[in-house]
Amino acid sequence: GDVTTLDGFGIYDILTSKKRESFVGLTLLEKANHNYFNTDIKPNDAKMLSRDLSNQLTREKQQDFLANYAVDFFNASIKNKIENTLYDSKVSSIDKMYGYDVKTLSSDKNKTEIVSIKDKKNFKADGVEILTTKDAVTVNNDKAQGIDTVPASYEGFNIRDLLNIKWKDSNGKMSFSPSTKDFSEFNSLSIDIVQDSSDELNIKGKNQEFVIQIKDKKGNISKVELDKNTPALDYINGKVEYLELEDSKYKMWSTQTPLTSIKVPLSSFKGIDFNKIDEISLIFDKTKSGSVMIGGFELN
Repeated sequence: GDVTTLDGFGIYDILTSKKRESFVGLTLLEKANHNYFNTDIKPNDAKMLSRDLSNQLTREKQQDFLANYAVDFFNASIKNKIENTLYDSKVSSIDKMYGYDVKTLSSDKNKTEIVSIKDKKNFKADGVEILTTKDAVTVNNDKAQGIDTVPASYEGFNIRDLLNIKWKDSNGKMSFSPSTKDFSEFNSLSIDIVQDSSDELNIKGKNQEFVIQIKDKKGNISKVELDKNTPALDYINGKVEYLELEDSKYKMWSTQTPLTSIKVPLSSFKGIDFNKIDEISLIFDKTKSGSVMIGGFELN
């Protein structure tokens, strides 16, 4: 209620902006209220919001989550026990931790960006529209009018580059040649992404779906389907609102829509030579139309 800015995402951006020797993880616990993590703070300040709180987590459930989360964090950071946790780059991105709904971002010391999203010339469009845009803290710099991907308020991190992909039939495809051709030393492919729920190309209340395809130099192809249960592709409920400043009118989505990761273990892709990767494609053949915002493609 009184802290609604999701500042953890800005901290994550800062921590991952430089080369690191340790992992970074961020977890968004759905239906939680930060007051309930502190036994000294009694009020449920979520009541300040005009939201349906019938599914809000109880104080006891949040503290149960934090107790389990803390154990995994300390085991990972102190003992380097990362297997089957948020920090394990060999496993898929998760939608539940300890029985609770979550969305996550994670990165390790092997993080390698494989294409720049700032230049749409890096991408080949087939039945899709590809746009480069920017999400900013200040509306005069905000080109991605509609959703708020929660850029940080700190200088240097207050404008986020985004790649917007739109499709209007179920035959769309976007492809690019990765700057790193040898995937053999990595464990996973990650896409930081969010559905643009403010775009009417996305059906209200419906999660998105698509396919990731990897092709090697010999033409061998392997695909992994991202179904409607992929947490980063959720439709985020809200409504279109407008902010009027001077002579300008800015479109806004009423609910924040932070980027989270789709992490796919490379072991999920079969029958290709990971030493010689030629092309990565996103194939939009699962839904009739849609629009997603992408913050980056990387290997871990």
